[in-house]
Amino acid sequence: MKLKDLIIGNISQLINEISQKIIQTGENSNLYTISLVKNNQLHKLPNINVSTLEQLLDFYEKYKNNPGSFDEVWYCKKQINKTASPSCVGRISFHTSDISLDTSNEQILEQVWNTTHRDIESFNENYSKSYVRAHRNGFGRRYIIDKMNIQSDIEKDQIVSQYISVVKEIEQKRDSIENFIDFLQQLGINEFSLEYLLEESRFSIIDWDSQDDLKVISSVIEPDIER
Repeated sequence: MKLKDLIIGNISQLINEISQKIIQTGENSNLYTISLVKNNQLHKLPNINVSTLEQLLDFYEKYKNNPGSFDEVWYCKKQINKTASPSCVGRISFHTSDISLDTSNEQILEQVWNTTHRDIESFNENYSKSYVRAHRNGFGRRYIIDKMNIQSDIEKDQIVSQYISVVKEIEQKRDSIENFIDFLQQLGINEFSLEYLLEESRFSIIDWDSQDDLKVISSVIEPDIER
């Protein structure tokens, strides 16, 4: 069997499996994140999020005739709990390029609720999710809120409370984050971000990105990776 045929078969199998789950549990009950994996790509994998049959069909129509764009396809499921406190995800970006500038230690925090990190990049004035953006110049300082977009007055207290919890968690992890900053600066990397999740009061840093991820990966895992 040719690789192209194998990938097309895998896509069909994935579509059938996810569609059956959506039919069984109902639309918008779970969020399915589909990752497209290229063998020579180690980071920034394309992700597609679906929670309805229509979204799943859109994914299938887009990729069924273009299997050469990836070698494998994965997915994971996250339950959407509509009765619990809204879960939030976010990222905090660090800029440490020039210690002579007032903004050399700038930290930008962006946070969204009941969605994924990818929605942060699509924020605009018509954004339909709750969103907070704030900044500060270094640890130990207060954040200045630049934008707060809250969709429901019912959620407002929870959202403000969760935002404060995240701010405290990041400050408590200052030593570990500063060690990571020092490591990156030794590699000449001065821009990076940490992605985090706050769910039912549990805070976790779940991913990171930088201006040169391959350089970081090769310094830790495989020094001979082409940069």
